Amino acid sequence: MKARLFAVLFSLMSAGRVAGAQPAPDEPADEMTEAGTGAEPVREADVEVEAPPGSGIGLALGLRAQVGFAQAFSDLGVAPAVEVEVGYRLPFLGRRFGVFVAAGYQYTYASGSGADDRLAAEGGTPYPGGYSWDLDEHAMTATFGVLGRLFPDADVFSPYLWVGPRVFLLESVMNGGAGGAEFGENTETSTEIGVGAGVGIEYLLGPGPLFAEIEMGWSPLPHAVTGDSSTGQIGLALGYRLFL
Repeated sequence: MKARLFAVLFSLMSAGRVAGAQPAPDEPADEMTEAGTGAEPVREADVEVEAPPGSGIGLALGLRAQVGFAQAFSDLGVAPAVEVEVGYRLPFLGRRFGVFVAAGYQYTYASGSGADDRLAAEGGTPYPGGYSWDLDEHAMTATFGVLGRLFPDADVFSPYLWVGPRVFLLESVMNGGAGGAEFGENTETSTEIGVGAGVGIEYLLGPGPLFAEIEMGWSPLPHAVTGDSSTGQIGLALGYRLFL
């Protein structure tokens, strides 16, 4: 009987040791594994994901200042300009492509002198100094463009290019004189269809990119005071786009 009682007690003690080795039912298995390895639990909230600039609606507001050089196309001179733009970054391919409309103003000038036998003093003697003239050329522009970036708009650097039609509202203001007598001011206006294009690079700074650009614009300029000329120019621009 003593042997039988000892066997029962031995069986109960063995069962207790096995039960004590099992984990508590309310302890998650993954936490025990992480505690055993000394690693901290990883939560999704702890992982930072870099978001693209802006709120994601794809709008962009831009402002640029430009200095154009018309000498490559005509006798017009240096042409300062300013432009504002509103664009939309298309929601695919990392917003590499976009469309925009822009409105701007540019100014350029030219001056010169010449001789004409019809300009003569009393008695029919031509003016020895001939005549002189000054031309101020004003243009309001509207551009409808398509823009493509090499990299997504969330990248720090991204080369890009754009192209599109441009409408020029032109005003030529001419002043001249000969022999101390002024001819008076003459003004001529027209609306011409031209083209614009540019290549540049963006640098992401804050909620949008700072950009530098080489731009070309052109339209005919068939005014009587200018002759068969053009508004063509090559410009250097600097600006900023705010991504919304």
